[in-house]
Amino acid sequence: MMSRDPADNHPNINNRRFRRNKREGMKLTKKQRLTKGLLFVGEVAELAQVLPSHIAFYTREGLLKVCACTRGGYNLYKRDITLHKLSLIQDFQNKGLSLDEIKVKFNNGLKSQKEDHNEDANDL
Repeated sequence: MMSRDPADNHPNINNRRFRRNKREGMKLTKKQRLTKGLLFVGEVAELAQVLPSHIAFYTREGLLKVCACTRGGYNLYKRDITLHKLSLIQDFQNKGLSLDEIKVKFNNGLKSQKEDHNEDANDL
């Protein structure tokens, strides 16, 4: 009986690798995506009560990071990290900080977290 998958019968394709890549490239269902904590821009915007354009702007400016991208080109964000960063951005803006000052605070925070991690590793 012949297989329905043309890759099974093609001599130049490593079948195991082809199948693995085919599985990995499959779209996630909404339940799988939410289980992994990944949200679309609109979902993040709704939870954070901001416009999706704000999230796109913060992403372009480097304040937020895209976690993954769907095959259709939609950006996915990690729920907890993104919402926390958006909350910090809003707090800093309410205090009157400019975008450049917020970037500096974010960069200094990342550096201090790395230094804390290195000190913890040295203590071992």
